[in-house]
Amino acid sequence: MAKIVHRTEEDRAREIDNRVRNKFAWSWMEKPVVSNAKTESRPVEEERKVVPLCDRVSNAEAMVLGVIAEYSMSLSMTPVLIDLVKSLSQDRQALSHLSVDRTSASYKMTYGMGKTFTDETIEIIRQFPFSLNMDESTSNNLKRILTILVSYYNPVEGVVRVEHLKSVEVIGVDPFDVVVDLFEEHDISWSNLISALMDSCSVMRGSKNGLETKFREKASNLVGWLVEWV
Repeated sequence: MAKIVHRTEEDRAREIDNRVRNKFAWSWMEKPVVSNAKTESRPVEEERKVVPLCDRVSNAEAMVLGVIAEYSMSLSMTPVLIDLVKSLSQDRQALSHLSVDRTSASYKMTYGMGKTFTDETIEIIRQFPFSLNMDESTSNNLKRILTILVSYYNPVEGVVRVEHLKSVEVIGVDPFDVVVDLFEEHDISWSNLISALMDSCSVMRGSKNGLETKFREKASNLVGWLVEWV
């Protein structure tokens, strides 16, 4: 095994290797080692402060609650927002590129998600029985709006769904004509309509021109007509 020769062992090394004839062979041991590198005092890097997990969770809760308070959201949206954040954080690369402004959100909601959900709902109520829930209200800009909800059994998911079908302005328009146009536009059979729910105003329940009377003329197989007293 080769032995490491130190500077303090110069004489011993010369005795071992008598074949060395070059007087400069061991001269390097007599020269002091000079370094050209400047000696600088490097400051010791401070240890990174570790924030306890409980404090990080409390900070995240405060951020979620701050958003809810700032935008006057319902407190029932708190678990919904938390579940959304957890789901989005699973793909951080996509999340870092996520950017949706107000105009883009409105367009995608109307012609993207909204259209897709409506098409899926209409496809189901074309084949299976359903119920309608209709109500007329006044919007912020004082327009009369008829909102139509549909309730049906989803055979794929095995549950009963209640979804928004359509909202339309009815100033100078008969609400019944709106429903008829909706059925004809999407080729929905009146025989699939088994019940309807609406309030007790004259527009909805009038004995001559009310929606109930006109509906029974179109859908004679209605199982029930539910009245919501307000």
